[in-house]
Amino acid sequence: MIIMLEGPDLAGKTTLAKMIRRRIKNSVIVHRGPPTGTWDDEYLKPLQEMYETGGAYILDRWHWGETIYGPILRGRSIVDDDALEVIETWCTEHGVTRVLLMPSYELLRKRWEQQGDELVTSLTQLMQIAGEYQRLPYDTRFTVNFIGKQPADDRVVAWLVAEAALKAEAHGWYKPV
Repeated sequence: MIIMLEGPDLAGKTTLAKMIRRRIKNSVIVHRGPPTGTWDDEYLKPLQEMYETGGAYILDRWHWGETIYGPILRGRSIVDDDALEVIETWCTEHGVTRVLLMPSYELLRKRWEQQGDELVTSLTQLMQIAGEYQRLPYDTRFTVNFIGKQPADDRVVAWLVAEAALKAEAHGWYKPV
């Protein structure tokens, strides 16, 4: 089973990943930051290795983040439209559950003011990134399975884990332990 968590910095991805990990025995959190290789090495090959290994993985940001952060922070993304199609198709064919965390701009602003962020250097930049994530559900290149607007509670996490397990099992590669 793979659950991919996406959203802007300070959206609660890491917190949700830890909550999910507590519910899934032997699950592993895999975090992606700025890429150091090609799109294939960064995003597709690791997914294929996870599939071959089996088990449960929680992705704390993956290829969607690169399509947003790359252009904003570095002027370009290593994930072009062709690469995006390959990765998204693989995710769909293998039952990857894709979750978009979209807290309100107000909550992001409060979190920014309280704790700041290492990667995003200004509140304006954070709002630009959040705006790009807001567009994803309307962009047909992306498949968003679930959208979370508020911090998750245990009930929501239990439901998400159950849905992801059913989806992965339906695709024939994950059996809950």
